[in-house]
Amino acid sequence: MPPASSRSVYLSRLRRAFLLRVHPDRFRNQDENFRARQSLLVKALSDRLSQPDFVAWQQNNNATSSSLYKHGMPGSSNLKPLQFAVERRDGVNLDESITMGGSVVDILDSMTRALKRSGAASLPSPPTDYTTDESPGQKDFDRITFFHGLNKTGAGVDHSLDIMSRRGRDLWTFLSQVSHDEVKERRISRTDAQAAAFQVRKVYQFQSVDATSLGWSSSSVAVLLNQLLALHEEHQTKLHVDNFYPLLLVFTSDEFYMPLDVYGGVLRLNPASTRLQWLQTLQLVTNDKLDAIRDNRAALQEAIKSVQGVFGVRLKKGFSCHSQEYFEFVMRLRSVHDAVSLAEGTEINSLILEPITVTVETPQACRRPIITAEGSIRLATSMSAGEVAQAVDRLGQQARKTSVAYQEDRDRCKKAIHQIQWELGLERVYRTKTVKISEFLGCLSRILLVSEAEQKHKLKSGLSGNSLGVTSSGHFCHLADDGSVMIPFDWQ
Repeated sequence: MPPASSRSVYLSRLRRAFLLRVHPDRFRNQDENFRARQSLLVKALSDRLSQPDFVAWQQNNNATSSSLYKHGMPGSSNLKPLQFAVERRDGVNLDESITMGGSVVDILDSMTRALKRSGAASLPSPPTDYTTDESPGQKDFDRITFFHGLNKTGAGVDHSLDIMSRRGRDLWTFLSQVSHDEVKERRISRTDAQAAAFQVRKVYQFQSVDATSLGWSSSSVAVLLNQLLALHEEHQTKLHVDNFYPLLLVFTSDEFYMPLDVYGGVLRLNPASTRLQWLQTLQLVTNDKLDAIRDNRAALQEAIKSVQGVFGVRLKKGFSCHSQEYFEFVMRLRSVHDAVSLAEGTEINSLILEPITVTVETPQACRRPIITAEGSIRLATSMSAGEVAQAVDRLGQQARKTSVAYQEDRDRCKKAIHQIQWELGLERVYRTKTVKISEFLGCLSRILLVSEAEQKHKLKSGLSGNSLGVTSSGHFCHLADDGSVMIPFDWQ
């Protein structure tokens, strides 16, 4: 049974769902007064959710939350209901109201009621409350077993790094200097970018919109997406299609890719281009191209199913592998008539055991078959069907063992994350791609082992209501673009 949702996680999901449905960018066709009213609601709610009684509520401290609310009762202006609108699934706007001077429970009830009326497809699951002496840590998190297993994996901090300067890695100093206003502003900027991306998907009917590879701030991405929305309002009659589905829109500065990828179903726009240059790229999309994309996607899925059944693996396109290269590789494997006879020499249990994940990369990134840290087999697109079968046969057993060990570490990570969220009131705990799972576990263990009351209080006061990200060594403690608190895994 998965761990019950904590209050911090519930509030984070409810906040995101609510703000995306009341954001002023969702009502671009309304007048300025209407949008100004929605903007006022978004700012007022962001301010209210960061106040001490909400922070105490996320720490499961009902008594403190109630006391802070009574002694810090907002002024009379906050006791007046704020009027706003939510858009129903059929496009009809519904009038709603919320009182920012209300208690935590009252405000959450108002947000939930508005989401239900809007016809939201799903609502966040309510948090499960525990008493003080019945925490989820006592139910599903055995600290002794966890840390014993952690030591076996060799996780923890490399003490050879202690000779480095502690400047920037001192977590206590950083938390004492964090500006909560800056965290709030970055959260609002991220919500603005998400709302703009939602509008782009809605107007153009893209399957998804991605600008993360640019490395831009959320405020800059929001401006970029709003420019694309303005283009549609001005030049929509010049587009060859009304619906760009199932294309994925990706903003990238990489000039090596073709603007329209009919194999991967990706349309790429350069953020440095003008609106007219964007229009020229959008005009590359025709109904014939969309039909070709659907045909290629259907053929690829059918071929993948056939190849996976023959070799007893689960195929996955690697980061370095181009869509056309991956498409041709899968089709070549399927077209080999003796693929079945070649695969018969592999492990007999491959059809019974859990399939091995095979990650396909370009030949320049993978010269020979290897087993990754996650337990998958990395292959190159230049390999023949026979070479693929031999690699799966030779590395399959070790890949399964590695995969099992990796999954055990992930399970320990999930339990540690849930415990930290419960104890510190964190909305989210995650690691960047450059951090190994053993380093992540070591970082979490050091946080959980903080036992001194003063240090525990610093952690709670500095992290409650925030998200925590763990990055690689060499980084200083800092705030991420979305307001997350980022710390290196070897924090001091």
